[in-house]
Amino acid sequence: VNKKYIKYYLKLLTYTFFI
Repeated sequence: VNKKYIKYYLKLLTYTFFI
């Protein structure tokens, strides 16, 4: 699994949590 992909997923999760 690419680290960049994980970072992207984490960012998406954070956004969902913020909303």
